Amino acid sequence: MVTAPPALAAGPRDVTADVLADRDVTLSGDTVVTVPAGTTTYDGVFRGEGTLTVRGRGTLILTKDSDFTLPRSRQRQSVRTQGGNHPYVTTTRPDPPAITVERGATLQYGNGGTTGLIGHFPYATPAFRLNQDNIRVDGTLRLSLTSAYNLGTVSGSGLITQPRFLWGTWDLTSGPFSGVIDNGTQTNAGRPEYATALP
Repeated sequence: MVTAPPALAAGPRDVTADVLADRDVTLSGDTVVTVPAGTTTYDGVFRGEGTLTVRGRGTLILTKDSDFTLPRSRQRQSVRTQGGNHPYVTTTRPDPPAITVERGATLQYGNGGTTGLIGHFPYATPAFRLNQDNIRVDGTLRLSLTSAYNLGTVSGSGLITQPRFLWGTWDLTSGPFSGVIDNGTQTNAGRPEYATALP
């Protein structure tokens, strides 16, 4: 009797060609983009359900806002707003990262304007919009945005950098991020509505 070899799990879908061609990408599971050396400006958007991993040796600049979510089977976090005169938000059991920036790669949100963020905002949080798409940064995340924005729970040990003189505001929330934050202009390191702590 001949036994069939065990089926191999399918790897992540590689959408590098779509990104280089500026085509919109609909996620349907784990997805990777390998950024070539130099700078790649992407004018498309990511949507759907899945994860996005950015790897390679170059910089990927996103110029449009993207909105996608983790598959429902991976969503577990609970977001609650405590009531009263001074409501505040708590997040328990954060979801795994929807976005990962691997060591050596740079992901840039925006190009000096108000768009270019990856985010999904289903929560009715007071005074700020809490991002459901958590991110792991082991490479570099550059925040080139002039708007107010939130990255959800941030993990990893890379570099998050914000260029000077943009006057965008990163609403920082708690997370296990242990890398370097280069605050070029302005960061809300904790609002009354969301207590913030980093290791």
